[in-house]
Amino acid sequence: MKKVLCLLLAGILIVSLGGCADTFLKDAKLPPVRTGTNVVEAMLDTRYTFESAFETADVVARVQIGSWLGEDNEIESTYFEARVLECFKGSMPKTFTLKQDGCSTEIWEGYPLFAAGNELLVFLGEAPLITEYD
Repeated sequence: MKKVLCLLLAGILIVSLGGCADTFLKDAKLPPVRTGTNVVEAMLDTRYTFESAFETADVVARVQIGSWLGEDNEIESTYFEARVLECFKGSMPKTFTLKQDGCSTEIWEGYPLFAAGNELLVFLGEAPLITEYD
């Protein structure tokens, strides 16, 4: 009787875990490539420390990358669906479109395009409205 009860409980547990699947990543679309055909040297701003970046940013959050939405080869940018996992400073919508510099024709050296499931700590500042992506 104990064995039957244990098997029944184990079956219920397994079935219930299936209902907890993360639909944000389940059908995520990946970019066609993660490294471009042309690689350019990254010239990063090194004047920030963690503390000064946190102080300067309007929003600091841990985000997760979802589906690849598309790219614009003219301005060498790629767009991803993203969701906020934790917000440490400021506020923002639970999901948003994240623009990454780089595309399938050109990326920064050492910085491949994001992929679904990547988690990032982002320091965001207010920027003018970007209209090149619908």
